[in-house]
Amino acid sequence: MVKIFDADLVKDHFIINDDGKRALLDTGCPHVINDENKNSIPMGDQYLQDARRDIDPSISEFRGLEYFAQRKVLFDYRRAAIIVADQGDDVSVMHPIAEFAISGLPDRIVFSAGSTIDTELFQNFQVLVDCENRRLVLGKYE
Repeated sequence: MVKIFDADLVKDHFIINDDGKRALLDTGCPHVINDENKNSIPMGDQYLQDARRDIDPSISEFRGLEYFAQRKVLFDYRRAAIIVADQGDDVSVMHPIAEFAISGLPDRIVFSAGSTIDTELFQNFQVLVDCENRRLVLGKYE
C-alpha cells in the first residue's frame, strides 16, 4: 500500500499527521518512540524530548530507522510530501542522480542540505530510503 502525506517542513525535518499522531520522520534516530514506549527504549525519553524542544513541541511520535526498515520512504522536498510504501510496492525518485549503498541496518542515516546550500536548490531534490534493498537514492527535479 502506498500513502502520500503532506508534510510540514520544520527546520529541514519532515512532520506528518498519520493515524491521529503528529510524527517526525527522521533517519537519524534508530527507533520509533512515543509517550507509551519512551521509557522502555534506551534514551527514548531524551530523544523524544530533544525532538520536541529542538524541532516542534507538538510531535507525538518520533519515527526512526525501525520504521524505515519495514517500508520505503520517499522525502519530496519540492512538494513538501512524504510517500510511504510497503516494501513490495514500487516507489522511485523522479530523475535519479546518485545511489548510495546501505549495508545492514545502521543505527542512523544522516542527510542534510546544510547551511551552505541554497534552500531553493535543495528543494529540487527527492530522497528515497529503501532499507530492504539496502539503498538510498537521490533524485532531482529537472
